[in-house]
Amino acid sequence: MVKDFKKRYNKFNDHLTEKIIEDQFKDLTSHDLKRIKKVMADHEELGKRLQLKEEKQKQHIYGTKDYKERVERDLSKGKTPPSYFKNVSETELHRCMLNEINMRSIFNDYQYIDVGGFDGDVLIPNERPEKADRIKIHQGKQGLHGVPNNMNKLKK
Repeated sequence: MVKDFKKRYNKFNDHLTEKIIEDQFKDLTSHDLKRIKKVMADHEELGKRLQLKEEKQKQHIYGTKDYKERVERDLSKGKTPPSYFKNVSETELHRCMLNEINMRSIFNDYQYIDVGGFDGDVLIPNERPEKADRIKIHQGKQGLHGVPNNMNKLKK
């Protein structure tokens, strides 16, 4: 068990230019929002990677100014509008994502989590909207944002 922990910890640290200590790794992988936010505050590189890209997230929240602008832009280019969440704030989504994501996978381009109690619709070209059953979290060095996704409809 200790050997397995050390292996995961070392592999995680290999991705970072500014290394973290074992206790910070335990906090980060604890699924405890308070402990995760402390590591984010103490560690600039991880703080940036785990921060919410608010503008990107608002493009996926129905009714926001950013969503409306994105819909206009996409429709003018002949594209399908973006999938969206309803009746939720970007802060609530971010809190959920930090709580649910697999921290050992934050260096991947994306990962999926359960949609939980959030109401989201997935828009697919030439089809009716489908209910989201998971969230695809797009991850990068500058932050993350979530997009409603449906396991049975989208393979993106």
